[in-house]
Amino acid sequence: MPALNFPSLPTPGQLYPSPAVTGVTQYIWDNTAGVWNTVATFMKLNNQNAFNGYVWPNADGAAGQQLETDGAGNLYWDAASDPEFFYLALDPTVPFDGVLTTFTIVDPATTNAYTVTPASNIEVFLGGVPQEYGTAYTITGAQINFTNPPAAGLDFFAVTVTQP
Repeated sequence: MPALNFPSLPTPGQLYPSPAVTGVTQYIWDNTAGVWNTVATFMKLNNQNAFNGYVWPNADGAAGQQLETDGAGNLYWDAASDPEFFYLALDPTVPFDGVLTTFTIVDPATTNAYTVTPASNIEVFLGGVPQEYGTAYTITGAQINFTNPPAAGLDFFAVTVTQP
C-alpha cells in the first residue's frame, strides 16, 4: 500500500485528497489539535463539508420537509414538493382498430398534440395493463408507436410528470 503524502503546511479545514478524488478515505485538517481527522463517510447534521462539499443544516427539518440547495453548496430544509401528474389521451379521431400501431398523444383538455419530454417520462396502460417503454411501445415527439396494434375498443390510459 503506498504511503499517503499529506500536505506539509495544511490550512484549517483543508481536505485531503480533494473531494474530486473518489474511492479513497478523505481527511480534514484540524488546526486546533494539529491533526488530520478522517471525514465521516456518512451524512449527518452539522457535519459541514463532509459530503461533496455541501454545507449541511445545523438541525433536523420538520416532518414532511426535504433538503434543497441554493445552488451555491448550501443545503436547507423546505416543504416537500409533490410531483404534478398530467393525464394524457390519444387523438379521439383515430380509435384502436387492431391494425394501426401509431397514434398521436394529446392533452385531453384541449386535444392538442403533446410531446412527452423525455420520451420515457410516461406510464402507459392498455386495458388497465401497464406497458413497458421500449418493448411494448416507443415515443417520438407526440407519436406513440406500439410494437403490436392495440385491439379494437381497448382502453388507453397514460400519465406523465410535468416538467417545471
